[in-house]
Amino acid sequence: MASEERTQELIKGLYNAAVAMDEEAAVEFSKAVLEEGVDAYHAVMNGLTAAMDKVGELYVKQEYFVPELLLCSDALYAGLDILQPHIKIEGIQVKRQIVLGVVGRWLLRKPELCDRLVRMALEHTLNVLQYWIDTFGAEKLLYYMSSPSEANQIISPRHFQEYALPYHKEFHQRRRAMGVNKFYFHICGEQNLNLPHLAELASSANGWPHPSILSFGHEVDLNNAAKYFPDDIIMGNIEPAVIQTGTPQQVYELCRIAIEKGKRSAGGFILAPGCGMPPRAPAYNVWMLTKAVNDLGWYD
Repeated sequence: MASEERTQELIKGLYNAAVAMDEEAAVEFSKAVLEEGVDAYHAVMNGLTAAMDKVGELYVKQEYFVPELLLCSDALYAGLDILQPHIKIEGIQVKRQIVLGVVGRWLLRKPELCDRLVRMALEHTLNVLQYWIDTFGAEKLLYYMSSPSEANQIISPRHFQEYALPYHKEFHQRRRAMGVNKFYFHICGEQNLNLPHLAELASSANGWPHPSILSFGHEVDLNNAAKYFPDDIIMGNIEPAVIQTGTPQQVYELCRIAIEKGKRSAGGFILAPGCGMPPRAPAYNVWMLTKAVNDLGWYD
């Protein structure tokens, strides 16, 4: 039987292994827990579970992102696979849930596969664009792009710079060469940490044409969007969940706030939902956007 000091050392080891995304260490300490007679349930609750609480805090602080969460989860379950059969409390069931696919893990473990995947997506996008050009003519096209998987709820700004930004640059270089000069970009989700990098792209020779339409989710303040992109038309950003489940008065108030901010955008403003219009939104709530524009959407 392990001493109290040794027990705390093993539990601390489990905790650190999960926080540090170290599967091998989690396995090593879990085996030691069993070999030295430490209660498995105690080790899980005070080591692995406590570690995931810490990981959650790091995610909220935007020090960890989804790829890190996935690898912490891998370390957690590496330990649980060993300890769970030895938990003797009735009714305790530990279930594994898949949060995202393997792509999140690739960002940290197999970055070359991420590059290959994004390359395939880019080539497909440009092939579709070429089809539209051949069918309708480049001068008639307004190209729409959305980037939900680049949100900072999912990836860090470092990963955005490494795996997304270079392909944005290449897309615009090739789009320009294809003669498509109208662009509509939905910058989806919480992308505040990405905005400086996108603004740098927008002001470079590799950026999009101006003015373009830039749509934002409710997570991005419209004043901030206008500051970063003064040469573009800012669009948004009424929260779709409020349009669907809120009262008409709540929708109208969000519209009022958005219009007041949007009026100050140098490039112009379009009032719109912060993402797609919810299909089950009450018609009267949807009409509130029109009412707000009729009531308030006028320049002095």
